[in-house]
Amino acid sequence: KESSAASDVYKRQVLVLAVGVGAMVVSLVPIPVLSVLSSAAMVLAGFAYIRQQREARFHRLQQAWPGVIDHLRAGIRSGSDVTTALMALPDTLPSEITRPVAEFRANIRRGYDTDTALGELATVLANPVGDRVCEVLRMAHEVGGTDLPTVLLQLQQSVRSDIAVREDARAAQSWIRSAALLALWAPWICLLYTSPSPRDS
Repeated sequence: KESSAASDVYKRQVLVLAVGVGAMVVSLVPIPVLSVLSSAAMVLAGFAYIRQQREARFHRLQQAWPGVIDHLRAGIRSGSDVTTALMALPDTLPSEITRPVAEFRANIRRGYDTDTALGELATVLANPVGDRVCEVLRMAHEVGGTDLPTVLLQLQQSVRSDIAVREDARAAQSWIRSAALLALWAPWICLLYTSPSPRDS
């Protein structure tokens, strides 16, 4: 929810900034087409930045989940129930996890049952791995049993495998993104340098 609201704010800021850039360009270089192209390039760059921030958040969460699962396994193996183990997660984890966990603690203290609080936690996390973790914890809380540490270990191994695959894909695509950015900006930079200034007219 928070990330979606922040994204909407960023989009509005990008549009306002694009209009400002277009006005500035047309005042410096009186070519209307160049102003339109500059505004369009600014919008594309802004949306690319928003996407990059989303991907960075997703990457931070992916890297943090194995450690989160380790903490949960350790708490449950020491005798804690699902609720206690989740509430005991340390505040040294990334803020994208600690803030939702703090809200989970607050919901439990307000009198929410664990199932409802886990559903709220999954919604706030808005992450595929978070959904899987919350669902495993919810099922363990409802059904019980002694195999939860084993299930969490299997989930942790699956998450680590996903991270390895995503890291390989990310490395392979990084040069493609760099080339795309260069292709986006190079024509406008060349056009700006070759456009006549007001003094030349």
